[in-house]
Amino acid sequence: MGISAIRNLVLLASVTYTCTARPQYRRDNNGHLQILDMDYSGYKAGDEPDASLDFAALQDGCFGAIRNGDNCVDTKPNDSRVQANPENSNDNVMEIQMRAGTYGAEQKHAGSQFYSSQLEELPGLLAATLEYEVYFPKDFEWTLGGKLPGMHGGSRKCSGGYFAQGDDCFSTRLMWRADGDAEAYMYIPMALQTEDLCSKCSGYPSGTKCKDISHCSLNRGAFSFNAGKWNKIKQQIWLNEAGSSDGWFGLYHDNNKVMVEDITYRSSDKVPLSGLYFSSFFGGDGEKYAPAHDQTLNFRGIKLTAGIV
Repeated sequence: MGISAIRNLVLLASVTYTCTARPQYRRDNNGHLQILDMDYSGYKAGDEPDASLDFAALQDGCFGAIRNGDNCVDTKPNDSRVQANPENSNDNVMEIQMRAGTYGAEQKHAGSQFYSSQLEELPGLLAATLEYEVYFPKDFEWTLGGKLPGMHGGSRKCSGGYFAQGDDCFSTRLMWRADGDAEAYMYIPMALQTEDLCSKCSGYPSGTKCKDISHCSLNRGAFSFNAGKWNKIKQQIWLNEAGSSDGWFGLYHDNNKVMVEDITYRSSDKVPLSGLYFSSFFGGDGEKYAPAHDQTLNFRGIKLTAGIV
């Protein structure tokens, strides 16, 4: 471990935080500060979970969810419900409902999305880990793909084809693709990445330069999601220091390391690690992404931790 990494670990260990809003922060058994550790035992099947109470969800960028007891956006009403675990009826999980023919973030009943920003309350934080489990039903229609949760930093611009500049934002969602293929769906300042990294971004003609790419479908097919069972995801971010290229991204599926890449997330320390970017809908842009029948995804065990776990 290098001197910079050791210094960052010392900085993380020294961070203390007091929070009066739900959820309460605590340290896990290894001393890591746990920002989120969500289960749905406090809800009944059929309840509409409140993303503000459960995740401190922001109003900005929220749709298809309940926040502070009401729809985030009236024109995109809630698509999240608490339901029984499809493998164990004694447990509750969060179900996201997506209607037939829907795709993208602009249609109603297409899915759910929200951001949290708790990590911004930890000044100087350089590392975070997001964990969750996602369940695709056995008859799930993969189509050409759809979005899954990740993390984000800075402003909430990094989606929809936006070109990150290095002093504004980044996001690290995942996507499922045709037949369950998986990828990291990265909105990062592409002009600051190596050409080697950009060569691993699917969907662009051979020889496309980093500066001409808005986002990266990174390492598509590095693993596959399994239908009819829970898929365990762990995503790690080590944020580069401004002016340095010492950042990286790690991804695990069912406890197997499937991806580790050097990433430059920012050029300015004005861009912090912010929090959870919960996103679940089909698309992509276009009807070719839309399912022919109503679909659901289930989520459980959503954890956000300051530091690398």
